[in-house]
Amino acid sequence: MTILLSLSKQVYNLLQKTLFTVCLITPCMKEAMASSIANEAVSPISLSHRLIRKNLREIKKISKYIRRNYPESNYHYVTVGRSPTPIEVYLRVTGTPVTNLPLSGGRTLLQVGANELFRTHFKRQVPDPKGKKLLFIDYSVNGGTFYALDRQLEALKSSSDISSDSYEFLVIASKSSADGWLKSFFEGSINAPHQIYKLSSFFGTLAEDTDYRRFVDFSMYEKYYLMINGGVEPTYNKNHQIFVNEMRKLVSMPLPSCRALVY
Repeated sequence: MTILLSLSKQVYNLLQKTLFTVCLITPCMKEAMASSIANEAVSPISLSHRLIRKNLREIKKISKYIRRNYPESNYHYVTVGRSPTPIEVYLRVTGTPVTNLPLSGGRTLLQVGANELFRTHFKRQVPDPKGKKLLFIDYSVNGGTFYALDRQLEALKSSSDISSDSYEFLVIASKSSADGWLKSFFEGSINAPHQIYKLSSFFGTLAEDTDYRRFVDFSMYEKYYLMINGGVEPTYNKNHQIFVNEMRKLVSMPLPSCRALVY
């Protein structure tokens, strides 16, 4: 591992000195390359800064899509679990109320006894939307969490805890997942109205960092397994405020030139 790390650094440093780098590697791409180089210990502040800076363009693009297609006047946003942390934080620091519904291991929602635990958890975490629809937002690879959430919300509808037209799903997925079987899975298995937002598959983008679970250490809450933690309130993650602070700083700064990442 030490040898591979050393070689990676040497290759990166060599690229920095070449004409290829000057002509084709933009600041965003160079930062993405640098941040992908091996497991060097970095502080939570440095790591959050790096993750936000290289993904901010796409985070802003998704947030703009959400606000345009699901206006705040008609929707209350609910992020599910830890994966959508960067979207949740950006929306919040730029003035949009967002609720997080802590859920880890979404398929455990299908276990026997989960319904009542979910009902209690949902009522504790999700505020009354006051006539607005709830928009549930999550990053998905296989659709498992949305499938389980859909079944639990169906149960809440049958007990009259929520109305049949009171919520929708926004699925954020990598291009490969969205163009693969995910679309047909949702069309055949999910009852709730839904849209799939395709992320770029370019090197170093939000899809890669989310797939590798690089944002979960900065989520609002720690892991929350309904069947294990369902009787207690979620535990606040102390690193979350670090991420919020870094997002505030970077949102106020101009984005670096990043032509190669425009899509």
